[in-house]
Amino acid sequence: VEGLYIRGVARTGLEKFPDALADLDAVVRKAPALAAGWAARGNVKYHLGDPTAPDDYREAFKLDPAAATRVVLRLVREQAKHEPAKVLAECQRFSTRA
Repeated sequence: VEGLYIRGVARTGLEKFPDALADLDAVVRKAPALAAGWAARGNVKYHLGDPTAPDDYREAFKLDPAAATRVVLRLVREQAKHEPAKVLAECQRFSTRA
């Protein structure tokens, strides 16, 4: 499972989202208690425009809030290196929902 997770995250970084989703689907299926798998899959779904992405994030936070927070912050930090304006816009969009 660890290898699938690492490969899925690497493929996400390379923007190979369909391949990443296949890997992370397998992670979630084989290790449903792994919060990092759910959070990473939610990120891929977000990039693919899948409306079920928030469900994966919610599951990650339900399973292990600390681990899910670390994964999500890492993902946002990495994306901000390449697309800071987009990350800021997304954060502002979500802050108005609270």
